Amino acid sequence: MRFLLTNDDGIDSVGLHVLARAIQDLGEVTVLAPNRNYSGCGTSLMNGDTFETEETEVRRVHIDGVNEAYSVTGPPAFCVSLAALGMFGKTFDMVVSGINLGLNVSKSLQHSGTIGACLTAREAGISGIAVSQASNTPGRTHSSASHKWGTAQKQQWETAAAVAKSAAQGLANSLQTQRQQACPQSQSQRQPQNQAQIQLSLRQPEPVVLNINVPNLELSHIRGQRRTRLGGLLPRTPYKVTLTAKTDHQVIREHQDSSECVPQVSREDHKGTHQNTQCETLATFTAKVARKSTHELPPADTDLGAVMRGYVSVNWLSRITSITANLNSCHMGAEANISELLSV
Repeated sequence: MRFLLTNDDGIDSVGLHVLARAIQDLGEVTVLAPNRNYSGCGTSLMNGDTFETEETEVRRVHIDGVNEAYSVTGPPAFCVSLAALGMFGKTFDMVVSGINLGLNVSKSLQHSGTIGACLTAREAGISGIAVSQASNTPGRTHSSASHKWGTAQKQQWETAAAVAKSAAQGLANSLQTQRQQACPQSQSQRQPQNQAQIQLSLRQPEPVVLNINVPNLELSHIRGQRRTRLGGLLPRTPYKVTLTAKTDHQVIREHQDSSECVPQVSREDHKGTHQNTQCETLATFTAKVARKSTHELPPADTDLGAVMRGYVSVNWLSRITSITANLNSCHMGAEANISELLSV
């Protein structure tokens, strides 16, 4: 069994190193992780002009106890794509992403590079496990670009690594069983089959994505596991943005919630022109995001609620798919206008 390990906190992440040493007991491990922190990058494949030049830097690095490790100038989804396209001349059976310093729960999944690596793996036909852990570091619901690894206090990495290893072993065993069942029988045992049955028997198991969130506790203090739904609350939720001009002659509005933030710029002070399709800077502002902490205990069947109660949260993530049924007037109105525009 070949495992590809990555993360979005970067190649220097202690959590990645602990995870790699744990998973190495299960099979062949290759670490291919970003050269720096890419937290919040989602499924991004871009790093500056990476795809314009069609080149990126890959460095062989040393991680104690790990046989093969590389850093890549690019985000985790890009790392997975490189490996899936055959950069190492071999295929991988599973991607394990993490251990992320900070939970990936609720709406944060949309932005997580830890999750994005596994979603990208699934599109390449590879199952993935994303593992994240609660953090005692103030404000560390998610990893931040300014984080320094030496400041993470009392992080129980071994607990999350043990949980991830257990899950990876179970998933690997299940995938191997499915593949054995899908393979055609030996020639002497094979029963007559039509073409459709033969194609079905050759089909590989559908790749899956498992999202695991682990409390920052010693393994003996974990209360158990719960299969959860995505919760609606985050420990620290953005609620207000203040836009402040870096000059004295700007009129600024403060907008709360999801209202639109628009700087009010006087015409007589800024009379820019656009040349060669490039924008001229008219003013510079600082946008400051304020967050508020929730003291509510989320429902026990949600991912965050389970972790806050001392349980490991597991949930299986679906593909992004289109909908064709139960469309309402909003959907049909947009389609009708497009049809009208394109009608001859």
